[in-house]
Amino acid sequence: DDDDDDNAEEVIQFPQQSFFSTLWDHFAIVVGKKEDKEVNMEYDIISSRFWSSFRLIGIFERLMFFGTWMCWDLFVDVICTLPIKAVLSVVPIIKGILTNTVMPLQYVAQIVIIIAGIWFMENVDISYMYHNIRGQSTIKYYVLINMCEVFDKLCSTFAQDVTDTLILKATQCRGLADFTMVLVLLVVAILAILAHTIVVLLQMVALNVAINSKTSGILTIILSNQFLEVKSSVFKRLNKSSLYQLVCWDVRERFQYFLMLALIAIRNLSAYAWDIDYFVDFLLGNLALAYGSEVVVDWFKHSFVTRFNGVTYDAYLEYEYLLCYNLLDVKKPLSFTEGRVRRVLRQFGFLPFPIMFIVYKFLSSTFKINQISVWVLIWCTLMTLKVLGRQTLCKLLHWRLKRLSKKLKKRPNPSDYGCANVEDGVMFPLGPSDRFGHKIT
Repeated sequence: DDDDDDNAEEVIQFPQQSFFSTLWDHFAIVVGKKEDKEVNMEYDIISSRFWSSFRLIGIFERLMFFGTWMCWDLFVDVICTLPIKAVLSVVPIIKGILTNTVMPLQYVAQIVIIIAGIWFMENVDISYMYHNIRGQSTIKYYVLINMCEVFDKLCSTFAQDVTDTLILKATQCRGLADFTMVLVLLVVAILAILAHTIVVLLQMVALNVAINSKTSGILTIILSNQFLEVKSSVFKRLNKSSLYQLVCWDVRERFQYFLMLALIAIRNLSAYAWDIDYFVDFLLGNLALAYGSEVVVDWFKHSFVTRFNGVTYDAYLEYEYLLCYNLLDVKKPLSFTEGRVRRVLRQFGFLPFPIMFIVYKFLSSTFKINQISVWVLIWCTLMTLKVLGRQTLCKLLHWRLKRLSKKLKKRPNPSDYGCANVEDGVMFPLGPSDRFGHKIT
């Protein structure tokens, strides 16, 4: 016991040092040595964190490029191929009614949704909404922007779940009971999609008000609201699976935001008789500021999310692998199966119908297209571009998939990210988490 007390006193003893010795220590110069393992190790850790943020930006933008191209391809797919599939499904439907077998009603049901949405948009006055929002006070405008962002995600989730339920049920429709259920789901899906369309339309009109505002106050609200997204995401605890869902949502937001700004530019240019001076002097700067802020916010958000959660930029290579893997069919390399397309859309949280209705409303009211022949010409052009774009996209995805398979030390398991396909033995969305990163039990 006495020995222990002596050792404790030795540890507690404080070395005596004069005032000048302490002062000299404050001005001591540290000269680094190459063989200093502690400094080298600390430098490697800190510098890797610093440079990984810049590497992450390049990988993230490549991921956004492929993701937005996928969204565009799937968006045009609904416009171009769905009407043809609905016409071709008439014969199997009649055969199913006569022989009491399965009737493929999913295409006709989606056409009914499109007809209801177009009829609804024909009765919407965008000019009235624009001037009504423009006449509101700044605080009301701020509240409207925040409410639209919240309800956009809520309505998107609910409408997508209802629409997927309708499509899957209509695929296996047989008998009166199934047909009645399909009708009920169709009505609910139409109401949910129209509600989501109103929310997205309000977002777009409010953004148009900010773009056309002569003062910088309203546009500043849009920009500051985007940077609030950094606050809501950076300080959350996220694992690789939930971070993948965040990336998918950002893909959908980037595509939708770009499409909204493009429609705003077309409408404003038509209002000013396609004046190039107006576009260069006023409109282009505001559009670039709005879209650039969205891009910069994504950079900040993902750079600090990975920094605070200890996730390396290699995780985004895994996410790119998953996007390519989920959409491609190895057996048919130049085509996407309907099941894979539906699951990728669900992964992105992207429902094409609301934005399609808004595109139709803006283009029809801007260009005053009333002739069916013009719409047919537009359809033929889109279909040609779609086929060429699909082939190019598939080749690029295959190329990236091969490179990533060699580059990644371990191929990511799709079921770990809640994005497996039937071929993996697990049907989406079974897995540890859904697209929000919540555990699935």
